Amino acid sequence: MNILLLSVSMLSVLVQDIVFNIAGKEKLKSGGSVYAFNCIMFAVCTLVFTALSIGSGVSLYSVIMGIIFGITGVFMYSCRIKAFAEGPMHITALIITASMIIPALSGVLLYGEKVSVMKMLAMALLISFIALGAKSGEKGKKVNLKWIIACVVSFFAQGAIGVMQKIHQSSVHKDELFPFLACSFAVSFIYSAFAAKKGETQKFEKATVIFALVCGVCTFTMNYLNLKLSGIIPSQIFFPVVNGGPVILTSLCSVIIFKEKLTARQTVGMAGGVLSLIGVCLL
Repeated sequence: MNILLLSVSMLSVLVQDIVFNIAGKEKLKSGGSVYAFNCIMFAVCTLVFTALSIGSGVSLYSVIMGIIFGITGVFMYSCRIKAFAEGPMHITALIITASMIIPALSGVLLYGEKVSVMKMLAMALLISFIALGAKSGEKGKKVNLKWIIACVVSFFAQGAIGVMQKIHQSSVHKDELFPFLACSFAVSFIYSAFAAKKGETQKFEKATVIFALVCGVCTFTMNYLNLKLSGIIPSQIFFPVVNGGPVILTSLCSVIIFKEKLTARQTVGMAGGVLSLIGVCLL
């Protein structure tokens, strides 16, 4: 049963990345439209997590953390879509997933957790392989600056989300997770709604609305299942699979479905990056 739930979690990440890649490149033509898309996605998560929170109490601590978490989530998801829109799917997924090194290092700085030399080496290799894969393989062709900025913001925003999750779950209010997430996604929804109203927003096709709803279901599923499975499956198995698995699947889809061509440099960067990412989780 756990293997099935883990597979569903990884499939949710894969489906979301595929939809972000299609929607970002073909459907969402303005910043306001990206916020409107996220607004639908966040509405799904808000409704489900609110339903799960019925009968639960919530502290001011969780509310404040939820507000900060929600605003950070808006930037993370918005820039994630923009990153997929502007750049190659395979390396974009790797860069954003690599943000897991931020909460990993925060454990050392904030909670005195020990980190091995081999883990630090794996992190250094991961960054090196990402830099290698992100470079253009074509002579004279410049790297897309918009893509770089979107990847960097998404990287740090997702890393910050991981740190906040760790801080909240290390506090005495850790049992308030569902109200915390309900508050967070509600803030993300409200922020996105105002941003969409202020910006230039196109009229959505039916397919775009369906895409947003699918992403909402995927976002809820991965949050809920990862929370459940992290307490059941051993960490040395769970984290390499839940982080490395979707990156490998997304890379395969980028080549098979979206026909992205990888240069020799990008292939080495991608392969080395995935292996380094797994090494960060295992060592």
